[in-house]
Amino acid sequence: KFSIGIASGEVKCGNMGCEGMKKFSFIGSLASWVHVVERVGRLRGADIAVGPVVEEELVSIVYMRSIQHILYTKHSSKVLMVFEAGDKKKISRKRSGCTRWSRGTAMTLTLRSTHVILFS
Repeated sequence: KFSIGIASGEVKCGNMGCEGMKKFSFIGSLASWVHVVERVGRLRGADIAVGPVVEEELVSIVYMRSIQHILYTKHSSKVLMVFEAGDKKKISRKRSGCTRWSRGTAMTLTLRSTHVILFS
């Protein structure tokens, strides 16, 4: 069993650290927010959990269900929602194109206790 958390926003990423100790890393509230989204999804039994920005992007093509309100002051001063992404909606043939991500997207994938962070 695995769980996926997806959130969208801005991070600074790249090779960071002192000479001889540099490694690829990222800094920003999104980096910790995506872990919160994934953890809430896992605790609520959701295979795929998404943050509010991703939900806005996908709501027209994927069924969404709100699963948790989160007051996460590191990311925002307001209450944020975590959503479960469900099945793909049936789209009429008249619609063309696809929804594009408006900003960079971070995804954390948890397999047992290992976290893998993917950025696009």
